[in-house]
Amino acid sequence: MTGYIVFSSDTCAPCKSLYKYLQSYNIEWPILYEHAEAREFMRLNIRSTPTLVKNDKIVAVGLSDILQHIRGLTYFDVSEPSDDYKGEEE
Repeated sequence: MTGYIVFSSDTCAPCKSLYKYLQSYNIEWPILYEHAEAREFMRLNIRSTPTLVKNDKIVAVGLSDILQHIRGLTYFDVSEPSDDYKGEEE
């Protein structure tokens, strides 16, 4: 598991753009919605959406900051390793 979670709202236009971006790159991070996960929003002190969290720490807030963060990641930062991946052969 990558540890990334997107915190979102149903009425957030930048969130919708972020979803499309994530889908276009096959990035499958969990998305928590404010109306359904209010306790998590309060626990992490999230006040705006979209917000990107990794391992209970806010790493980026707002569409442009999140996209900048994503662009700095590697493939292995956003993907879980395949079960059949065994590394380089010797």
